[in-house]
Amino acid sequence: MAVVIWSALLPLVGCYASVPVLAGVSPLPGDATVVLTAAGSGAVQRALGDGVKEIDGTIRRVTADSLEMTVSGITTVSRERLTQTGTTVVVERAMIERVDARRFSRRRSVALVAALVAMVVVVLGASSIASASGEGLPGTIQP
Repeated sequence: MAVVIWSALLPLVGCYASVPVLAGVSPLPGDATVVLTAAGSGAVQRALGDGVKEIDGTIRRVTADSLEMTVSGITTVSRERLTQTGTTVVVERAMIERVDARRFSRRRSVALVAALVAMVVVVLGASSIASASGEGLPGTIQP
C-alpha cells in the first residue's frame, strides 16, 4: 500500500527543477532557494540562527534592493537542513549570492511517467506469470 501512495505522490515532487535566476534579472514571486553571502548569513542570524547559507521558501515580494520571503527551510554552512515554520525575512540583494527558482521541468516529468509505466508493466507481467503457473493437485478441479 505504501508503494501505491508513494507512486501517486511522486509526480507532485519529481516534476520540478531548481533553475538559477540570471544575474541582474529580478526573480518572480514563487518558490525559490536563496543562497546567501557571508554578510547575508550574518544579516539573517537574528531571525533564522547561526550559519545559514541557503533559505528555501516562497518569495512574496521583490523590490529593487530586497526580497521578502516566507521561509520553509534552511541549509547551514555545514550542510545541515532544518525546517522552519513560516518565518518571514527580508534580505537585501547585496547579501544574496544566487537565487534558484523552482520551475516545472518537462524532461523530468516525461522521465518520471516513463519510470512509473515501466514499473506497472513489470508488476503486471510478474503477476500474470505467477497466476499462469498455478499449482493444484493432479486430477482435481480448481474452483
